[in-house]
Amino acid sequence: MAQFGYFRLEHSSVNRADKGDGYLAASANYAANDNKCAKILHINMAADRYAIRDYIQRHEEGISRKNARLGDKILLSLPTELSDEHRELATARFLWVITGEGRSRAAAFYHADKAHNPHMHVILLDRDVETGQAVAMMGASRSNRMKAGLEPNATEWLRKVWERQCNSVCEEFGYEIVMDRRTNLERGLPEAEEHRGFDNDNAVDHIEPEPSSEPDLEAEPDIDTVDFPEDEDMAAAASIETTALESYEGTPHGFHARELFRTVTELNRKHDAEKRLAEAERRYALATKARENTSIAASAHFIHVEKARQTAYQAKQDLQAHVTGKGKLKGFKLLGFKTPGRKQAEQAQDRAERADVAATYHAKEQEGYDYNAKLAETREQEAEREAYVRRNELLDLYGDAQDLARAEEVMQNTVKAHLHEITKAGTTVEQMAEAMYEGEITSDEFRTYLVQSGQEALLAAYDMGMEDPSEGEAL
Repeated sequence: MAQFGYFRLEHSSVNRADKGDGYLAASANYAANDNKCAKILHINMAADRYAIRDYIQRHEEGISRKNARLGDKILLSLPTELSDEHRELATARFLWVITGEGRSRAAAFYHADKAHNPHMHVILLDRDVETGQAVAMMGASRSNRMKAGLEPNATEWLRKVWERQCNSVCEEFGYEIVMDRRTNLERGLPEAEEHRGFDNDNAVDHIEPEPSSEPDLEAEPDIDTVDFPEDEDMAAAASIETTALESYEGTPHGFHARELFRTVTELNRKHDAEKRLAEAERRYALATKARENTSIAASAHFIHVEKARQTAYQAKQDLQAHVTGKGKLKGFKLLGFKTPGRKQAEQAQDRAERADVAATYHAKEQEGYDYNAKLAETREQEAEREAYVRRNELLDLYGDAQDLARAEEVMQNTVKAHLHEITKAGTTVEQMAEAMYEGEITSDEFRTYLVQSGQEALLAAYDMGMEDPSEGEAL
């Protein structure tokens, strides 16, 4: 029986005036997160997340306008009926078309960590790799796109391309599904009601509603239509997984104690990474200040060096007026008597010698200033590298600053949720201790429960030196 495949394409432009610098690069880095991204497809980019991020950063820096359109973000839901290979093939064909057959740059990040929701995050940089001019004219007005013979609405054009490329793969490899970008009303079907999401049954004889977020064809394509749902499962993390609880062999409070410990451990890991980053950035700021100070000191002392050199040079020039052609001092001295010319010559010679010593001394001192400045610069570079590494630790784990805040909120809510479940069931501390003694939970999990529930004072009331049956070690 023929079926409609689940069709979803969301498109948003990234404008510097709205998002600021670094947003697009951070989005790419998030999308390439190792915990989610199974594969990276690209046109004129790289398969390495850091290389892509660094390239996008350079791309942003190369565009000077304050309100410049920096790129486009696209979210593609992939048909669950297709194999991984054919999903990638459809995406590769899509990238090839939207880059003008390889003239611009694009990267797609394949998220397949949730079997019911395979999808691609796509970043498109619509600039010709050779000329720097727009290829697909993603930021052009409707009228200019029409003059160029293009679909007036850029989002609608992307939807058409995705529909066509998906269907070409389905036809080529014998899948009995059809991708249709149109709404139910456009297909002559009853108006879509509540959107059932990825579990939608799309059989032709039993059509369930599709997303009703069809793009406004009258809108300018440069307006953001929708942003990436950058972690669609984040909100669900705060709820207790019923299926996991049902499959858990033990008491419900034991399950919640274990999940509480796991979440708190992850939360502490995040906080530790944030502390390491804060300390690294503090050291970097101090190293930068030290480098600036030593550089200023070296520059200031160099002025004295140049002045001493100039004084020594002038003293030597003055001495020449008191020296004969054979290099002897003019005038003469006899039995302590010196002619005026000889006195002046000796004074000029003394000035030249003292000026030369001063110039040499200042030059030696300058070597010390320059060494300190170089050392401070090296330390600043080391501190910068450390801060870069620490920052990437957080990016690797949670994405950009917005994702970081959301992760904090979700984990805090998850801790509260597990504590609530334990309290709601009327579980006593004695029951939790019994679960520990029987090996259902570890002493660390018990300790975490007491601390998080505000009962850490009770720790002393339990013999934490007993042997943990689940670990076989002294606690």
